[in-house]
Amino acid sequence: MDKIIPNLYDNLNLTTLPKIIKDEFYKMGFWYDKELFIKPFHYIFTFKLENESLTFYAHTEKSSFTDKLIKENRLLNESYELITSYYQYQNEYIIEYGRGFYNGYIDYTKELKNKDNLIFETDNKQTAYKIFSKVIQKTGFKKSDGFPISFIPIQDIEKITAKFKKDVNYYYLTKQSFKDVGYQVGQKYKAWELILHNPTLFEDIFKEQLSKPEPKEELIIETPKLNLKNIPNFTLQQRYNLFEQLGFDSIIHQLDTEKQGAKHKLLALILGISPDNAKHLLNGTYKEFTIEQQEEVEEFLHRNKIKI
Repeated sequence: MDKIIPNLYDNLNLTTLPKIIKDEFYKMGFWYDKELFIKPFHYIFTFKLENESLTFYAHTEKSSFTDKLIKENRLLNESYELITSYYQYQNEYIIEYGRGFYNGYIDYTKELKNKDNLIFETDNKQTAYKIFSKVIQKTGFKKSDGFPISFIPIQDIEKITAKFKKDVNYYYLTKQSFKDVGYQVGQKYKAWELILHNPTLFEDIFKEQLSKPEPKEELIIETPKLNLKNIPNFTLQQRYNLFEQLGFDSIIHQLDTEKQGAKHKLLALILGISPDNAKHLLNGTYKEFTIEQQEEVEEFLHRNKIKI
């Protein structure tokens, strides 16, 4: 069965898009080596199997962090067995992302068709608002559209260390998480397809919605990046990741105190941040820690020959 998603950029003139729409769309892209801008959904993946042909799109061709984990024998499957090659990773996991992507795209297309394409009625904005909300998440936290990598649960770290007789940081993958993320991104891809090819129906919505301040449950005060001589300009999330890798977060969690917020204040004092930020870090509700940020941390440790 052919499962081929049409290319988002076919018959699309990006130069004629309203600036507010183009700017939001391009936020999903990234700069390669600070010289070449890679557009969203730029990379094409094609799988040709015996009974299936699959074509879909992603933001990144492959992650250097994932490749590094495979080479260092630190990437595991859901059964905690080693993933030994990029070929295995691609043909067991990225293909599941693609299947989810296709199903998400098709299901969202069907959902819109069931509403008799009300998007194309100039006096009906309800569906257009729904499509807008599919691509613009007005929350303090951003969902990653990339291939998902999971941290080993704390309760399993000892078991894995004993199994491989190596005290290193392992990560693992699940086919279901790849399919789930792919499904969400496939729906998002369809929504962007409609917006980019029908921009006049959405320009006013973008202006109306994005000109208002986004509501937040709690105010997160950003901490300036640490900027000292001869060390990386790490974000708060990257510094806290190092804090976790050293095991200090476990010490904070295990402290004996009955006073509410005491642990948050102690972490705030240690890291030089606000108690609100410390609370979000300890609770795992801070802004998304991206694969790119993780790669920078790993690269710093590797370059300085630091083994944690």
